[in-house]
Amino acid sequence: MGKKISGDSAMGVLEVAPLAIIVLDADFNCKYANSATEQFTGVNVSEITDRSIWDTFPALQASAFETQITRAFTEGKRIPFEFHYAPTARWFDVDAVPVTDGLAIYLNDATERHRVLDAAQGVRMGEGIGGQVAAPKPTGQTVLLVDDDESMRRVTRRILSRSGFRVIEAEHGADALRVAAAHDGEIDLLVTDVLMPGIRGPELVEQLTVKSPGIRVLYMSGYTDDDIQRWGLQPGFAFIQKPFTAEGFTEAVNTVLAGGP
Repeated sequence: MGKKISGDSAMGVLEVAPLAIIVLDADFNCKYANSATEQFTGVNVSEITDRSIWDTFPALQASAFETQITRAFTEGKRIPFEFHYAPTARWFDVDAVPVTDGLAIYLNDATERHRVLDAAQGVRMGEGIGGQVAAPKPTGQTVLLVDDDESMRRVTRRILSRSGFRVIEAEHGADALRVAAAHDGEIDLLVTDVLMPGIRGPELVEQLTVKSPGIRVLYMSGYTDDDIQRWGLQPGFAFIQKPFTAEGFTEAVNTVLAGGP
């Protein structure tokens, strides 16, 4: 017969676990967070417990994280997903698991894996003879990249640059309008996040097409395409869901520029 574990012993196991564990009630209030949560988020456990997770971590609102844990609640099933937390520039493997009267969230730091995969992807995309990186052939096309997540913007810019595109970038919608107005020449493609502070992606597109009526648009978001349709996107919009691979993103860009959906 197995040995029964006391409540104190079980709590001790949770406290030394290498992954962050957060338990929410049905109103998204945090009822428990272990010490790894503090390490991963940079927020003291005492400031997390007995508070709404949205008040403690406002960056999680209107994000893929909110979408997926809400799904776990409403559908009553385990939802595994991957998420980038911008305030600490970390990637996490997340498991949202329904429990009695609430939800348990398990977060495992996947940042190092992403660094390794990004480095490996760079070698595959640019390695030439003898390991020398071959300069990409310029396409002659300009891409305006807009994303309020700096680390995501950096990765996306690198993929575009390696594919030979000239990249100009902005951190939000108002910044994008300023950058576009200052740009001397045509902008062939707008790659924009859907949800950003201030001007959202669809509003940005509406304003940019006044200056550049022929500009093509690729939306990106941590939400699914079904989720984002309610935010004012026109039918037939081109969309890629985050996180994406370099190959998948490059294919989406080329498809949009070639006139595809």
